[in-house]
Amino acid sequence: MRRRALLAALLASLIAIAWGMSPEARRSIARLGMLAARGDGDALYRLASLHRAGYDSIPADSLLADSLLRRSAHAGFLPAKNMLGFNLLRSAESGERSDSFKTKSLAEGMRLIREAAEGGDAKAASNFAFLILNDSTGSIRSRMERPDSTAASYLQRAAEAGLAPAMSMLGSLYEEGRGLERDTLAATALYEEAASLGFADAETRLINMLGRSWQTLPSEEAFPLGKDYYDAGIYRAAAMLLARSEAPEARYLLSHAYATARGVPYDYERSITLLKQSAGAGFEPARLELEEILQIFPDL
Repeated sequence: MRRRALLAALLASLIAIAWGMSPEARRSIARLGMLAARGDGDALYRLASLHRAGYDSIPADSLLADSLLRRSAHAGFLPAKNMLGFNLLRSAESGERSDSFKTKSLAEGMRLIREAAEGGDAKAASNFAFLILNDSTGSIRSRMERPDSTAASYLQRAAEAGLAPAMSMLGSLYEEGRGLERDTLAATALYEEAASLGFADAETRLINMLGRSWQTLPSEEAFPLGKDYYDAGIYRAAAMLLARSEAPEARYLLSHAYATARGVPYDYERSITLLKQSAGAGFEPARLELEEILQIFPDL
């Protein structure tokens, strides 16, 4: 009863606060409040986010946000369990807390994140694996028979759900043969997919693993791989490979890379030089683009 009374009071305060908002915003806030008063985990989680950051006429209130987040987690909402667990782990790292508080927060935080992961939350699965793999104190790994294999199983779930950080971490396990049989082809595929999603760490891992071998690739092999990477948005790796090729299209793509700072530092002069080389070698798109530029800057 007390919980319902508190949520009813929250609903009333939300309606009052939202009065200065647009009609659409008022309706959305009121609906969230009504759902939250019924114990809806998603609505509680959304309200917690609104109160944590503040929104329009809703002031930031970290204490209320924490209370709503905890209620959402207790209602079984998986993202709330993951977030609450993360917050508890962060508070356990605070130097101002007692040892008993830290121990309790660590245990509860890990439990919540693991429950969310087991329930199917991909971010929680990725987070739990990260905690296992980066457990500097051994307090987590010591409780598991095969911690690296356990981490790998959680990462596989998260990677299948499309999370780039999980793909990158799983790729590193394949590369190192840690918790999984070593498989550089699987590592490469995971790094490439994560990098194509814009995750810079994965591209760095890809370059660190294969960069030396790229330096010995013949031009005719470097170009198609570099073009594939450029088309996929893996620009740093693409620039390394395209630089090894004398193909006119490789010069053209590198010209664009330098003009847009994609994978290389911005360098207009270098971009024009490469464009001229590509056009001079007969690559039609480069010739047409150079003609357009010369019409605007005839002294070039």
